[in-house]
Amino acid sequence: MTLDEAIKHCEEKSDCTECGMEYRQLRNWLKMAQKYISRDTPKMVKNGCLVGNYICPSCGELMALAVENYCDKCGQAIRFK
Repeated sequence: MTLDEAIKHCEEKSDCTECGMEYRQLRNWLKMAQKYISRDTPKMVKNGCLVGNYICPSCGELMALAVENYCDKCGQAIRFK
């Protein structure tokens, strides 16, 4: 199930019952997570062109590249060609 599908499922299940209100809260949390993921997902830029998200080849985590170009999770040095 994708994040969009989970949000849609929660919207379908939300109603005025106690369980429906919990689905509504879950939907709100999922939308918040979706916003943070889209905002904070690092993008790989090569020669001034955006070429997509970058995943560390060492640990497999999404990377936020800093000035030194090291993975913030495992410390793997990253070099662009």
